Amino acid sequence: TAGALLKKKGLRCTDPRLRTLDIILAGDRPLSHAEIEQRLEPRLDRVTLYRVLGDLAESGLLRRITTGAATRYGVSGHAHAHFTCDACGITTCLETVPVPRPALPLRYVVDGIELNLSGLCPGCSKAHFSEEPEAEGK
Repeated sequence: TAGALLKKKGLRCTDPRLRTLDIILAGDRPLSHAEIEQRLEPRLDRVTLYRVLGDLAESGLLRRITTGAATRYGVSGHAHAHFTCDACGITTCLETVPVPRPALPLRYVVDGIELNLSGLCPGCSKAHFSEEPEAEGK
């Protein structure tokens, strides 16, 4: 639960933190500040929400996913790729896409890798899918 996660990170279980984290945990994809704000009922002050998201990201509970247009927030976990659609702007977690670990020179220590892909999502690229071999046999 949100409360247990906050306590594990040593954060106070305030109402804004609990409600914000609950929304992100319930989401099926990373959400922007505006998307989180729209889902919060009753709404939080915009500055309070920025502060809460910052606290949750700094604690390691959330991961900031920065793409060209916006920053989105998702639950921290294992390294995985993200895909942002250039048409609709939705960012999706690509759990099955492996994230390569680069070979670095001696004494470099990696503490995080971000792999952000962009293009058209399946919903916005119907033309692309009609060209796949499977569709040609129809």
